[in-house]
Amino acid sequence: MKRNTIIIVLLALALGAYVYFFEWKDGKDRDSEEASKPAFTFKSEDVTAVNLTQQGQTIALSTDGKAWAITQPVKTEADQTAVESLISSVAGTTIDRSLVMTPSLQNGAGLAQPAITLEVKLKNGTQHKIVLGRKDPTDAGVYSQIDQNPNVLLLPASLLSSAAKTLNDLRAKELTKLLPGDVTSFTVKNQNLTFAAERHGDNKWLVKEPAAKKDQEADTSKPFTLLSTSATAVIDSPDDKTKGLLAKPVIEASFVGKENQTVKFFISAAEGEDVYVRVEGRAEIFKASKSLLESLNFKLTDVVSMPAATQDPSTKSDEKKEAPTEDKK
Repeated sequence: MKRNTIIIVLLALALGAYVYFFEWKDGKDRDSEEASKPAFTFKSEDVTAVNLTQQGQTIALSTDGKAWAITQPVKTEADQTAVESLISSVAGTTIDRSLVMTPSLQNGAGLAQPAITLEVKLKNGTQHKIVLGRKDPTDAGVYSQIDQNPNVLLLPASLLSSAAKTLNDLRAKELTKLLPGDVTSFTVKNQNLTFAAERHGDNKWLVKEPAAKKDQEADTSKPFTLLSTSATAVIDSPDDKTKGLLAKPVIEASFVGKENQTVKFFISAAEGEDVYVRVEGRAEIFKASKSLLESLNFKLTDVVSMPAATQDPSTKSDEKKEAPTEDKK
C-alpha cells in the first residue's frame, strides 16, 4: 500500500473516531435526552415581575394580578400583549443542549458580556435568572446560563428575539382608554370646520355644530378614528421642535364620556410621515402616523349626508313631447 493511501486511511479512521465519540456517543445521545426539555416548570400565570436588562438599561415590569405595568425607568402602563408574549416565551423555552463551561466558551458565547439578562419572580417568591449571549453558528440557538447551572445551555434563538424588547416596545401606546360606545358627545376643530355632535337615545348622532346642519344625522367614523389609534412611539422628553409643532396644533378634539369625563387631544401638523399628539393631563407625547391627521381633517360632506337636491315643480322642464311621426305616403 502506498504511503499517501495509508495516510488517507488513517485520517479517515481518526475522523470517524472523533465523530463517534464526540458527536454521536456524547452528542447525539445527549441531544436526544435534552431536546425539547423544558427549561422551567412554572407557567406564565405564575409570574409576578420581570426585569429585562440590555445595553445598560433595565426595564422593570410588575403585575397586580390584573394588568402589567412598567415601574422602571418610567412608571406607566405596559402593552399587555407584548409583556404576555415575552413571559410566554420565557416560560415555554426549552434546553436543546448543555455544554461544559470553559473560559473560551464563556467569551465565545458572549456570556462574559451578555446581550440580555432576564430576572423573573414568581408568586411563591422563587426567582430565576436567564443570561442570553450570542446565537450559535446555525443561528437556531442562543448560548445562555440559567440560575446556578454552571453549564452553557443552548436555548432556541426565538427567545433572544422575544426578549430583545425596548421600552417603547413594552409600553402601552393607546391614546385613550375611552371607547366609542362610551362617548356621549364630541367636538373636532380642524382646518376645514368646527364639528360637534351628540348621541341621542335612539343611538343616533345628531349634529350640534355647524348650526346650518343642526340636528341632522352625523357619521362618526372619521372623528372616532382618534379613539382607536395607537401611537407608533411614546416620547417622555420631547425636543424643542416637537414642542413647537404642538404649540400650534392643526386639530383639536374633545370627547365626553358617560361619566362626564372629558378627553382632549391636540394634533400637530405633519412632519414627514408622522404627527405628534398631546393628550391633556398627560406628560408624555405620542407619535402617530400621518394618516390620523388625514382622517381627522375631514370636510362637512364627509360627516353629514347631504340630502339630494329637490326641484321646484314650477321649474321642471316640460315633459318631452312625442316626436312627430312622418305622414306615410
